[in-house]
Amino acid sequence: MTMVHSDPTRNFSVKKTLVFPKKNINWPDWSTPSSTPAPFDFKIPFVTNYIYLGRYSLVWNLTLENGTNTGNKFDRDYTMYKSGTSALLSPGCASFAHGAVMESNGPAMTNYGMRLKAGVTGGPPSAPVSMSLAVADANYSLPAFCAKVHAIPLVVLPMGVAGSTGRVFNCYWNIPFDAALNGFSMVTQAFSVLGGGLVLSGGRTSMMATNGATTGHEAGYVWHSKTAISNGYVFHGGSIVVQFGT
Repeated sequence: MTMVHSDPTRNFSVKKTLVFPKKNINWPDWSTPSSTPAPFDFKIPFVTNYIYLGRYSLVWNLTLENGTNTGNKFDRDYTMYKSGTSALLSPGCASFAHGAVMESNGPAMTNYGMRLKAGVTGGPPSAPVSMSLAVADANYSLPAFCAKVHAIPLVVLPMGVAGSTGRVFNCYWNIPFDAALNGFSMVTQAFSVLGGGLVLSGGRTSMMATNGATTGHEAGYVWHSKTAISNGYVFHGGSIVVQFGT
């Protein structure tokens, strides 16, 4: 299982290597579409070499700012995923809520073709948040708890520390494609330990989408604005068309 976060800064497990410092560059004129794949005509020579050994996924970041022309676009090779259904079982403590949905790119993405996407709002500020996964709804009430327990966990997934408003932006847990999981349902519930007590979000039931797509790529990318870096949007199933190397 691999995890991708919609906050790009959380996707780097080690210190990043700066290979191209910020400076002004001239963008090619890509305003006229090409009917066939064109040669690479925008080359950025690295100032610092980066040696990629291929042992882990390659994570790279490109930041654009102060552009004078907003009409230029990137080419991307991308196959859209499908999202399953998701429904709220009951509300959580105070305003603590979570969204959860399962996505599938189909058999085209053998290693990372299925995933759970989840995020929370209204949780305890600046506190660690985790996600409980279960296969059945416990629908259990305890006087000491401020919300029903829906997911007695078979698996617990850490989501990270909530922000000052109690929000954790979307996390994506990817697993290999398995046709046996088409239509599979699970129950999810976020929780946080605060002052020795357990704070619960509402519970949700989510179903894995069925997708028979046979085209796609074992890649993904996060798009975000510099004014909202932590709240990016993650696309699985392709990426910007780019070539690394000489």
